Amino acid sequence: MQEQITEEIDLSDHFVPSPEVQVEDRKMYDHAIDGLRGIAAIWVAYSHIFFFDFKLDPAYHPTLPIGYFFNAAHGGILIFFTLSGYVIGLTNRLPFSQTNVIRYLLRRFIRLYPIYVLAVILGIISIQGDTWKTIVGNLFFLQVAVSALIKGNGVLWTLHYEVVYYLVFLAVWYFQPKVVPLMLCSLVVACVFPFIPAVPPLISGYATGWIFWLFGLWLAWKKPRAETITTFPLVAYMLIFIATDKLSIGKSVLGSYGTNQSQPCRN
Repeated sequence: MQEQITEEIDLSDHFVPSPEVQVEDRKMYDHAIDGLRGIAAIWVAYSHIFFFDFKLDPAYHPTLPIGYFFNAAHGGILIFFTLSGYVIGLTNRLPFSQTNVIRYLLRRFIRLYPIYVLAVILGIISIQGDTWKTIVGNLFFLQVAVSALIKGNGVLWTLHYEVVYYLVFLAVWYFQPKVVPLMLCSLVVACVFPFIPAVPPLISGYATGWIFWLFGLWLAWKKPRAETITTFPLVAYMLIFIATDKLSIGKSVLGSYGTNQSQPCRN
């Protein structure tokens, strides 16, 4: 009887990685990922403060060319999708099993939902007038698909996409398909479906973001396990962000293929 009890899995074990995963996470920790995530966040925040709604100071936004040069929010969003797939790929190398799936979902929930609920509450308080359907929809990540965005935090549209990708990853994890063919299929859906009137635009929107998410996953699963710490090419990443927006790549991808034209301007 005692042996049966010790073999049972305590629910608390699901909230933290197994010892093998903890060791692996420490070995694979990459400061460059945090640096890149920080740059993308700064770019998105900069663009929202000075270029979109002008709510911080309606009487001021940069007028010099250099100010517009650093407006690269669209590229930042695409980098976020890529980083999300990359991190999920690095931290989920164990075989698919019920225990590992529960641990994965709980870790995603704990990492995301508490701060997300706080962001929703602050948004509701800052700008009132949302319906109960909108509030409940945002609390369950149904914005964009079922309900509207809350008025006080339009950037939450990206979290709906992230949650969808987290759930779809379970199928990828289970079946272990080749990632590159999945990317090509998503590319076809993203490019073709917008021209089919009967298909909801949201489908091609999912496929578009899924391309970048899968690309990050592919990089993680193909990443060689090197013990040496690589340098962080800060200037190169900055130029990638700027080029993505100034060549209208990010805007075209997010705006033309499924995502509502008003949404990219709020990301």
